[in-house]
Amino acid sequence: DIKVFIELLKIFKKEMPDIVHLNSSKIGALGALAARLANIKKIVFTTHGLPFMERRSWVQVMLLKILMWTGFIFMTDIITVSKHEARIIKKWPFVKKKIKVIYNGIKIPNFLSKEKAREKISEITKREIYSQDILWGTIAELVDNKGILEFLDEFCYHLKEREKANVKYILIGTGELKKQIEEKIQKLGLSENVFLTGFLKDASRYLKAFDLFVLPSKKEGLPYVLLEAKFAGIKIKANKVGGVPEILEKEKKEFEMENMLKKTFEIYGV
Repeated sequence: DIKVFIELLKIFKKEMPDIVHLNSSKIGALGALAARLANIKKIVFTTHGLPFMERRSWVQVMLLKILMWTGFIFMTDIITVSKHEARIIKKWPFVKKKIKVIYNGIKIPNFLSKEKAREKISEITKREIYSQDILWGTIAELVDNKGILEFLDEFCYHLKEREKANVKYILIGTGELKKQIEEKIQKLGLSENVFLTGFLKDASRYLKAFDLFVLPSKKEGLPYVLLEAKFAGIKIKANKVGGVPEILEKEKKEFEMENMLKKTFEIYGV
């Protein structure tokens, strides 16, 4: 981190940019300090999800808050991607007037038709998908913040307690929890109902294959995939975290949003 800071300071002093734009928590603090020392006039930071909202020890949470607040002091402008994040950090001293909410934007995907998307997913997973099957789907990096492991318990309950054997769950993406997710699928006896595709380029093209898009995240900023799912015109269920309600609350007649993981909400006080 010290080496990075020194390198940034050298670059800023040499190039003297009119604007420095920072996009992650650690580099936000390091970059803002380096830019200030280099006498850069405009230092902009965009937060895509507050790291202290993740499941961490109280010591880590406090350290992250101090790190972020220190960086905010050196910045001239702070962009949040949701009003939810803006409300949280507006309470911090000396930063309220720097904050601006700018929502994420997307290029509308070139969606495959429902039939073609299902056919492609069947080819990729080498698993049969029948016309009467109801497909639930998630596109996500397989990390703890996405809540996939916890959601598998919910999905298992839905199948076995409600006798919905024709419901299948398609999980598009890869990540550090891939092995744990595969093991849990086996443990819960879901191998005939949960299919993993791995990483797919332009994954949003497959959204119309799903009857229901699921986003069981524990933490979010303003997820691009949820915007894409809206444009696909499919039903959505998502955890009420971060900017998710700001995407879905105006579409209650068309899109369904419900609190899926009560344990998660207890953790974060939502």
